[in-house]
Amino acid sequence: MADSSGSVADFVIFEPYFGGHRAEYISHLLTLWNEKIREERLVVAGPAKLFNDLEALSPGFSADAANNLSFFQLPQQNHYGSTLQLGRKNGQLLKLLTNRFQPTQVLAMYLDHLQLALATGGQYGDVSISGILFRPSLHHETKRRRSFREMIAHQGKIASLKRMASNPNVGAVFSLNPIAVPSLRKLGLDAISLPDPVEASESGLTREDVRSQFGIRPDRMLFLLFGMLDRRKGLFQLLEALDLLSSAESGSVAVLLAGPISEAAKIAVRKKADFLQHNSEMQLVVHDVLIPVADVQSIVKAADVVLAPYVGHIGSSAVLVRAAAAGIPVLSTNSDLMGVNVKTHALGLTVDASSPAEIAEGIRKFLADSKAGFGEETAKQWASSQTPAAFAQTILNRLYP
Repeated sequence: MADSSGSVADFVIFEPYFGGHRAEYISHLLTLWNEKIREERLVVAGPAKLFNDLEALSPGFSADAANNLSFFQLPQQNHYGSTLQLGRKNGQLLKLLTNRFQPTQVLAMYLDHLQLALATGGQYGDVSISGILFRPSLHHETKRRRSFREMIAHQGKIASLKRMASNPNVGAVFSLNPIAVPSLRKLGLDAISLPDPVEASESGLTREDVRSQFGIRPDRMLFLLFGMLDRRKGLFQLLEALDLLSSAESGSVAVLLAGPISEAAKIAVRKKADFLQHNSEMQLVVHDVLIPVADVQSIVKAADVVLAPYVGHIGSSAVLVRAAAAGIPVLSTNSDLMGVNVKTHALGLTVDASSPAEIAEGIRKFLADSKAGFGEETAKQWASSQTPAAFAQTILNRLYP
């Protein structure tokens, strides 16, 4: 993908980072853009690795494919670090883009790190700057008691968002967290709830294929924890919970840990897993390998219960959408948006995921009732609203009604 050589664009998508779901999100937008709004000129600005990921996902998107789409390479940077430094750097990059391309619309794919620049009065000419705010959760109400540091951060975020709302350049603020939207609107922001763009298509693998591949015994109820496995996923609390099951309960259970285990957790997980495998009736399978994206949904559909005992997690998770689309109940954390989604859409059961005893009790409830807390029609209806097409339509219909 070549750098843009033009000097004017109608619309700039600004993504300063790479990795995660970033290329996927842009791919969803480009798909709809090419279908609906071909007469406008679009520039995607980001680091080279982002473009490599995008090309791997969607080889048809190139600067040569259509004269209305160009790519502009930005210097590579890490999104971890000082919020102050990242805010200044991204504000400078935004200024560079608006000066060079003179767009009428900018979509910031990570508005959080432009919040400082926009809140401190940065002016960017005659352009509307909209974006996705990924971490508004300190802003909406929570039942959990905040620490002193969190309270300070909470008040600082409110003040910053209020100042950002007064900037005439600020347009729509999209949030994947619908709980936060009413509170953001009270601050004067044009906040809009954004669907979670989960592609839940299945491969050709059947339930029997998957269970055979992992050696799951046919008489076992299969509990699945998948993805990038680390402390945030509640991995250690889950392993402790499995140790609390009785011999009879363990004899009815198979647990599949499918996905790469973080280096920081690998040794401890292996040690605990070896103990459980040799000292209980449970079938515990550890598949410490990245699952091909094409196979993920088929693996989810082969489970009886999907585990999502996230600890300290903010926002929702694609795990919930995948499970709901497959008609499989979840055992989820009760905190933040994940807990709300499970309860609102009858996706399964919620527990205090910091408590191994509560996780163990949740497993027991599923052993007694395999569809505990699950409403299949409600769950599938919710999952059908969380799609790449809905994500792209929400954004582009707002920016180009």
